[in-house]
Amino acid sequence: LDKSITPAAGPYALGQEVDYTITVQNQGPDAATGFVVADVLPVGLTYRSTTSISQGSLNTGTLDWTVGALANGGTATLVVRVELNATGVQTNVAEIETADQYDDDSTPGNASTTEDDDDTVSITVVPTSLGDRAWLDLDADGAQDVGEPGIPNVTVELRDAGPDNTFGTLDDGPTLTDVTDATGIYDFAGLRIDRTYRVSVLTGTLPPGLAQTYDLDGLGTANTADTTVPTTTPNLTVDFGFYSASVGNTVW
Repeated sequence: LDKSITPAAGPYALGQEVDYTITVQNQGPDAATGFVVADVLPVGLTYRSTTSISQGSLNTGTLDWTVGALANGGTATLVVRVELNATGVQTNVAEIETADQYDDDSTPGNASTTEDDDDTVSITVVPTSLGDRAWLDLDADGAQDVGEPGIPNVTVELRDAGPDNTFGTLDDGPTLTDVTDATGIYDFAGLRIDRTYRVSVLTGTLPPGLAQTYDLDGLGTANTADTTVPTTTPNLTVDFGFYSASVGNTVW
């Protein structure tokens, strides 16, 4: 039995979907009249669909693959699509669970990881992040120029649209907040790549007298930008620019 993953190399991102391929071969000398392969997913991986199955049937609840008969030298292949829903090392194990014929060098269903009737694939799943800067746009040109300072102590809110990528529905993720540091930087870590996020500056935390000059998706939705993070590379483009719009003098 052989097990592989597509894509073959990481990084593997939280929220990504990958394909696991299980290939079984009857090495003889007899024909196999029937056997079952168990695909054991860890808690952090979720079955999504069957991409292809060359023969037999798959129980999508248990991921037991009833392969059926296989001639001497014959092969059968199953490809399942899985969503990565937890970070860290995730190990997927496949093993021949039951077989009608005797195998002199392995025992079906014994949870071994060193025999030729089983195989494992281990990957490391990492989250992604987004953020960047709220800054004082001294010349009000909507661009971050050299020497323009960040705005500290501004509260930035992140909303997660959830699996349906529609804000305001029941599957929305938690709302997070962060506060800009002394240089105006904020950051939201631990994010998935399969979501739409809405980033908003809470204007009540801005210094008085500021007007907006820039955000990522335009000023039509003031102080708010919708964005995604499609890879494990952080999205550091969600900036917010402001300039001092107040005018005044002394009356005497």
